[in-house]
Amino acid sequence: MTKVEQEDSIASLEEVSAALAAMSKAEMARLAKFARLRALAASSIDWEDLIHEAFLRALKGTRRWPKRISFRDFLLGTIRSVAFEYKRSTHGREIPLSTTGSATEFGDEPSIEVADDSPSPEEEVIARRTLSSVRALFEDDRSALAVLSGLAEGAGPAEVQKNAGISPRQYASAQRRIRRVIARAIEEKEL
Repeated sequence: MTKVEQEDSIASLEEVSAALAAMSKAEMARLAKFARLRALAASSIDWEDLIHEAFLRALKGTRRWPKRISFRDFLLGTIRSVAFEYKRSTHGREIPLSTTGSATEFGDEPSIEVADDSPSPEEEVIARRTLSSVRALFEDDRSALAVLSGLAEGAGPAEVQKNAGISPRQYASAQRRIRRVIARAIEEKEL
């Protein structure tokens, strides 16, 4: 395939925008259902954040839509990718979802299988170093450190809020700050 043919097979940002605008309520409901399932597997991430991040990547062009697949399948793949990246970056428990049909079928409910989540010694060392680097990024942000520490210990949002003495709004704000700072640190290769 020539470079010109490759370029023609990728949707432009205008085409992506038009496809998003043309999505029906039923298609959006299917995406929401899929995102909810992926958020369960990723843990500690809201399904709405998964959808918004998928839309953002599609609209910014950081995730490109090959025209040979349907727009819905492209978005499902993007949501799956975002959830996987989040799960991997947070060193969370791995709970893969396996469906009885293809990943794009919504009629069957997926079964959840818990995989062996025992980290290797190398993974433990990497996790400790990464956690130490992340904590250093937030040494002046008490709320963010409390959220990070609580999540690292496996506490849920309500427990973290109670232990840190912060409101749900402060908790959500701290999570957003954490995501932004970590993303910036990764971009700048500080992590």
